[in-house]
Amino acid sequence: MQPLATSRPRQRLRFRLLLILLLAWAVGLRGWYATKDLEVGRFWDERYSVPNVHAVLETGSLEPVEFAYLRLTYLPHALVLLGLETAIQRVEPEFSWFVQGAGRGPVLRPAGFLVCRGLQVVLAGLSILLTYLLGKRLFTAETGLLAAFFVAAAPMHLISSVIFKPDILLLTTTLAAFLWSLEAVEKASLPSYLLAGLGIGLVLSSKPIGGSIAIPLALAALYLGWRERRHWLGLVAAAATSVLVFLILNPYLEDYLRSFRLQRAFYRKEALRLGSLGDPIEIAQHLVGGALWGYHGSAIGLMALAGFLVLGFRAWKTEPGEGTAVPVVMLISYPIGFAVLYGAAAQVVLGQNLLPLLPFTSLAAAALLVNLWRWATGRIGALSGRRTAAVVVATGLVLAVAQRAHDHAYRVMVPRTIDLVLDTVAASLPGWAIQWIYLEDGAPAPPGEQGRRSKRPPAAVRVFKTPNLADLRPRVLDRSDAEAFPLARLRTDPTGFHHSRTERVSEDRVRIIRPAPFRAWGPPMVLVHHPWTPRGSHSLVLTGVSAGEGRRSRGTSVLGGRLASSSPGRAAATISFWLRMPASRTTHRPTLRANGREVELLPAPFRRGTAWTSARFPVATARGTGLELRLPSSLGLDRLKVEVRRWRTPQRSAP
Repeated sequence: MQPLATSRPRQRLRFRLLLILLLAWAVGLRGWYATKDLEVGRFWDERYSVPNVHAVLETGSLEPVEFAYLRLTYLPHALVLLGLETAIQRVEPEFSWFVQGAGRGPVLRPAGFLVCRGLQVVLAGLSILLTYLLGKRLFTAETGLLAAFFVAAAPMHLISSVIFKPDILLLTTTLAAFLWSLEAVEKASLPSYLLAGLGIGLVLSSKPIGGSIAIPLALAALYLGWRERRHWLGLVAAAATSVLVFLILNPYLEDYLRSFRLQRAFYRKEALRLGSLGDPIEIAQHLVGGALWGYHGSAIGLMALAGFLVLGFRAWKTEPGEGTAVPVVMLISYPIGFAVLYGAAAQVVLGQNLLPLLPFTSLAAAALLVNLWRWATGRIGALSGRRTAAVVVATGLVLAVAQRAHDHAYRVMVPRTIDLVLDTVAASLPGWAIQWIYLEDGAPAPPGEQGRRSKRPPAAVRVFKTPNLADLRPRVLDRSDAEAFPLARLRTDPTGFHHSRTERVSEDRVRIIRPAPFRAWGPPMVLVHHPWTPRGSHSLVLTGVSAGEGRRSRGTSVLGGRLASSSPGRAAATISFWLRMPASRTTHRPTLRANGREVELLPAPFRRGTAWTSARFPVATARGTGLELRLPSSLGLDRLKVEVRRWRTPQRSAP
């Protein structure tokens, strides 16, 4: 079996240099992307692999703790961590990759997450290299390089390259198995078929949805076996090898099947909720849309679809004896077989599960583009000296396609100006305070993630977004800790409202946060701090509010009391209310009334229990403030934590 075309020998060095640059860019970008939030909270699915790594390192047990993913997906990471731990313990005997978390059990160190995600980045780089080798083997070095670039520039490949889960391993083993399958069909030898069977077994051990990688080898071997029976014998040997490899790597098959059934039941519920269960047309649309323009964008996605059609037509027109039709049919058969099998079994089409199709769609698009360029240079005189034209066209294509991956990484890794606003607010008051900010949002969060998380827990800052601060009453804004809006509002607001918000406080309370390279992106923001300061004790409590004195009515406990006034002579004060409830499944919303008027309470979830807070509100305190709190009777009222804080009135700036 020969490639459809070969590159000239004098171009080999050039393509090697370009490949090195591509790999350096792709691996470097992914390495940077992997360093963000080195903890289990960044990606949800990482929590299924970390306990299994802990079992290997701490107890030496190869039996999984979590059966969501197969053993091959975490054993390499565990073995690397174990080797590094053994080396480090020669210098620091007490070293461990896991530390005891506060009430959460063992927690993997940030350096441990960096190692695990770093291995994912290495696998990602290997998948890009294998895409190049596959394209070079089937077509030309140009096609392979362009396809590898399409893979590297896909945002989904970028994301999967750093998540400690099976997807990038599945992609890499799929490419290796396909290359070995091509070699088996070409050589028709027993060792080559055994190697192809090993590859298929590794794919199955990465993620069972990749089992359709056996389709290209089976089709080619069955077709060629009519002329050369060794292909049939090799196919049987490959099948036996793949099953044996899978069983050796996954001895706890019954537990994995139980986990698979639970996952399937979960996704069935999701499909029922979305109303898409059993709808083949909708599933097909998600498959095609996700694998083509969902991964590549509409332009490259349409080229990939057209490329498959052209390749199929050429393979159909090619005489079987020429030998070039078989590898192309194998190339086309995998995405078709994957789509058919996955579509028939899927409850919901998940974008990350389509990742194995990415190299094949990239190869189809790259082959079409290379052939179109060759056709154009042969018919358009202006392109006859095609070296300069090729450089110009290639540069434009690279910049246009690479921008998607670059923009995604940059917008996730670099904080928004709004994130810096929230960080500033979170650090401006003592840690025990709930900070309130009214935010006029000026930039959306990047797709796939909600931007950079604040340094403090989300509950430390209560954010209320509004299209325009002018829609709110000034006295509502005055009782918050801060307000923020885009700097452009100072020029475009005809009412002068935003100017008035900056003029009501002293200059040191107004801060402009601007974007800067690798520091922040987004519109310049104006942050206005309100100088609230606590008055009296930080833990001022309510008198008379306790479970014993509460009355029950229709499943509701009514707790009443009066706020002790530390300044009897004052006629009014501003207070805030904070209620910490025990962890409960109830969705009941507590209500609070102050001197007969209802005060709005809003949820501020903590890791344990539930917190409800109020904005600051004015009350009369000459005779004490009467408060009435209504809660469900099912709660353990003796475990409630209620605090009321009194605040000093902000000082207005001098006119």
